[in-house]
Amino acid sequence: MKRLLALLCALLLVCANAFAFTSVKPGRSGGGTDLSSAGYGDTVIFGRYNQNGGSADPLEWIVLERNGTELIMMTKNAIAAMPFSDDPDINQWAYCSLRKWLNRQFMNSAFDSDERAAMLQVQLPSERNPFYDTLSPGPGTTDYVFLLSWQEWRDYVSGSNFSICGLTPTAMRTITRTESEQYVIGHTNCWWWLRSVSFSDKDAQFVNKDGGSTRANHLATALPHGGVRPVICVDVSRYYK
Repeated sequence: MKRLLALLCALLLVCANAFAFTSVKPGRSGGGTDLSSAGYGDTVIFGRYNQNGGSADPLEWIVLERNGTELIMMTKNAIAAMPFSDDPDINQWAYCSLRKWLNRQFMNSAFDSDERAAMLQVQLPSERNPFYDTLSPGPGTTDYVFLLSWQEWRDYVSGSNFSICGLTPTAMRTITRTESEQYVIGHTNCWWWLRSVSFSDKDAQFVNKDGGSTRANHLATALPHGGVRPVICVDVSRYYK
């Protein structure tokens, strides 16, 4: 069994309301592959988020794994540019500000009640970075929205064309010209955060703009312009019920 599905998708849902769908769901007619038939590497639509500076746009995801009716998906693009942690002394996923933002502001703004009801909690293990295995990764967590660890990135994304991503126009507007010139190639490719600790108690691992991540890929967690690619687990049977 692949490593990412060793993450336990808990059966606790965001809400327990009965489904009462009255319209066709994205993925059936809204572009991308139908969620009910999507597999590894497919692009699907799920949720909406402001990506172009105006109203909310359909949110595209890449399927990383399918297990029965459960899909683990990562956004096709970096939907935000922000620090891993507002506190420069924090680099553990359990305590960082990015985790709070993803599971509160992002989750509540990107998904409607039906979509949140189909999302599963995922138990994330306390996983050491093999490059820096003396650093404590902190405690495991249970989240609806999260980032890949370095190990998960290696097992599921490394070497694929979707390891390379761009910032959305909305995310691009939040960073300065100097930052965009330094970290973005032609305003197309960007680097993006992983949830693994790295190098010191002030750094986190990241994937560079060329799609790789090695021992040298560590940056201070308080850098304000890291690409953010949320990951979620969705039970399709609950979405199309």
